[in-house]
Amino acid sequence: MEKETSFLCSKLNEDIKEATIQYFVSQGFRLAESSERFLSFKRGSFLLNMVTMNPLKWKSIINVEIGDEVVKAVFDIDTTSQLASVKEEELWDNFITNYREAIIEDFNYVEANNKLLRSTLSGTRKFIGAAVVGAVAAWIPAAVIAHYTGIGSIGGIGATAGALGYLSYIIEKERKRDVV
Repeated sequence: MEKETSFLCSKLNEDIKEATIQYFVSQGFRLAESSERFLSFKRGSFLLNMVTMNPLKWKSIINVEIGDEVVKAVFDIDTTSQLASVKEEELWDNFITNYREAIIEDFNYVEANNKLLRSTLSGTRKFIGAAVVGAVAAWIPAAVIAHYTGIGSIGGIGATAGALGYLSYIIEKERKRDVV
């Protein structure tokens, strides 16, 4: 998933650079590269993507270009091993908006980001419940087939497919509801 923002800012480039570093480092990103007009931040890893419930900990690279009165930031968010929900995408959108506000208006973003994250995590728990329901619903017939065929792995495969299938269905249903 790639997102970007650009905005006008009349502050000195050094002040923009300092505020940008403060914003991302305080949110857990590490400064990977820095020059006079360019900053790059990184966070997460492929393995962490498989287990984290916090979308802001997904593997991501953020590149910020600071021009004369224009700031451009490109967010390359790796959603490998994720079924990104609407709330998780909205969290990233709000995180990006809060970055812009932090630079332009010295907006206090820390509490706003934490509140958004808590809201997103409560929605994620709902999806975990849906995955469990899908796993159980598919595991029961798969276990019966496994019993009669003697191929025990069919139960696990069925449970996994049921969890992913039902979770995908719920997320897609949520997307369609938000579009209407």
